Amino acid sequence: MKQYVVMGYMLCFCAATSVLGNDARDAMQEGQRQYKNQTFDEAAQNFGEAASLAEQAKLDPSVAHYNQANALLKSDKPDEAAQGYADALRTTDLDVQQHAFYNRGNALIESSKKLEQQGQLEPAVKSTEEALAMYEGAISLNPRDEDAKINYELAIQRKMELKEKLKQQQQQQNQEDQQQ
Repeated sequence: MKQYVVMGYMLCFCAATSVLGNDARDAMQEGQRQYKNQTFDEAAQNFGEAASLAEQAKLDPSVAHYNQANALLKSDKPDEAAQGYADALRTTDLDVQQHAFYNRGNALIESSKKLEQQGQLEPAVKSTEEALAMYEGAISLNPRDEDAKINYELAIQRKMELKEKLKQQQQQQNQEDQQQ
């Protein structure tokens, strides 16, 4: 799974947030430190704080949202991560958008897997369909992104497999209903 985290965007964010004073920079730096130390819940909290401070200062919080989503995904919280990537998509920075589309697709696939394990096949199919749309967005912004293309194809396969399982589940339920 490809994730562009913290480092490249950290420099851009810190330069853009100099008017926020030390609070936003400190929150981003602390989030970065915690991410490196693999304390992802704490990193997500600090990146969220940095995003909030950026919003208050009327600055683009997309990088902080993006980093927060990466940390949430590492914390095995794909639904929250998907929301964070959605927040990161609200930027004019096409590079951030492309990576957020891609990683939101990944988060939605992880969510789909969890739903499947819980036997919730219909929501799993919907999550996979949404992931497909995210990969399409990533590909439209960077047609050379081979990872997005591969994940798109894998998501198509996953959707077909889930639909087949759903069909089998519904047939089994119909048979059980007829036996009663």
